[in-house]
Amino acid sequence: MSTDIYTVTQATTETRTHYIDFTNDLPDGVTVSSATASHTPPSGGTATTPTVGVIASNIVPVTLTTPTPAGQHILSVLATLSNGNTSAARLIVQVDWAAVRSGMADLILRLRGMTDAGVADYQVAGAYYWSDKHLQDILDANRAKVRLWAMDAIPAYGVGTVTYTEYLTGLADWENNPTIQDNTYGTVSSSGYTFDSITGAITFTADQAGSARYITGAIYDLPAAAAMVWRKKAAHYAGMYDISTDNHSLKRSQLVQHCLNMAAQYETQGGAGVIQLERGDNVTR
Repeated sequence: MSTDIYTVTQATTETRTHYIDFTNDLPDGVTVSSATASHTPPSGGTATTPTVGVIASNIVPVTLTTPTPAGQHILSVLATLSNGNTSAARLIVQVDWAAVRSGMADLILRLRGMTDAGVADYQVAGAYYWSDKHLQDILDANRAKVRLWAMDAIPAYGVGTVTYTEYLTGLADWENNPTIQDNTYGTVSSSGYTFDSITGAITFTADQAGSARYITGAIYDLPAAAAMVWRKKAAHYAGMYDISTDNHSLKRSQLVQHCLNMAAQYETQGGAGVIQLERGDNVTR
């Protein structure tokens, strides 16, 4: 009997090594001697040949290279043990069409924490929720682009000196790859500063003498994104029903209300929105 293991999402353009730990399946004194792996793609896909790496501490590394198409891929791993027996595991890999942008990693991690979103909470049409791509799409729906935003130079006073290495944007929750420009609109090398994407603060390695500095990038309304995730969860759980037996009751419908409560909580924390109002009576003078 094989063990099913759900792993992190992989992109179709990505080569990733997955690790299968057989330790808990082994009798005392028995180790993993060798292993083989095979790949089963979803319907319409082409099987690849996974690579088994060096086994250490009964952990088998298996590398899956650029799997296609998107959907649920299976890595079947058969470990041969030192006592001659075998142990099988099935690694279930959810594959998305594209990898998320590198600057989104911190935002996605924080959004997972705000929404209790795992990588295989439930399945819809063969796709496991919530992949990094699912969360990036929701974050992108709550994104605002910032262009040539003038930053505030913060003076640091010493004995007879004033230096300017810290600049503040006054905006939070940035995608972690902004463009910084100087007072001539030339691009500043990223090696010359560190950027705090949560607070929007920039610390330069050299004194900027208080000169103008500008930032271009994207900021995100994390509470609004979290509210959207909770409402999507509520939509999924809406199909569940309560079960009651003798002296026992499971009220699954409570999940919907819990999700809606969390959505409402985050919606109170979201940023302000702007809309355009137009008169419909076509008044002329």
